[in-house]
Amino acid sequence: MAKKRNDKVLVIDVESTCQENPRDWLPGEQSEIIEIGLVVLNRTTFKMEEKRSILIKPIVSTVSKFCEELTSLTQDMIDGAGISYASACSILKNEYKSNERLWLSWGDYDYSMFERMSHLHKCQNPLNGRHINLKTLFGMFKNLDRDPGMPEALQIAGLELTGTHHRGHDDAENIANLARHLIKKT
Repeated sequence: MAKKRNDKVLVIDVESTCQENPRDWLPGEQSEIIEIGLVVLNRTTFKMEEKRSILIKPIVSTVSKFCEELTSLTQDMIDGAGISYASACSILKNEYKSNERLWLSWGDYDYSMFERMSHLHKCQNPLNGRHINLKTLFGMFKNLDRDPGMPEALQIAGLELTGTHHRGHDDAENIANLARHLIKKT
């Protein structure tokens, strides 16, 4: 069993291959992670210590035109700088101690994508079960009747959307800003 590390929190946002219409998938294709955006938050100061984008080459799908327009990621970018999912998992585990640290994301999508990808690649999920769904916490702490999307939550919190929405590393930074907002308000 991995030791629990409480010094840092990993803020993670993934981008995945996608189609505008589910019927556009070719036989055998499915959504796959193509970017892991990561921000490391110091749990004492809640300052961002690092921001990173890890691009991943999909094995059963490609970056569609719709996906490219949504994320700004292109197949050429992924082909040129992408690594295997297994290599990305090694980076998370070895450089960020992801199997030992608390991690959070906006919603449960990221958690379920890591589960799906780990199954697809027949490897261990690089993240532990110590996951916080900040989207649900935000809705609860703001006494909302539903969980807002990340851009709406930033607006509610009086924060600006920075970077490119639907780029993992930029969304992770925005999510980290929302986490810091909630912590300062409690």
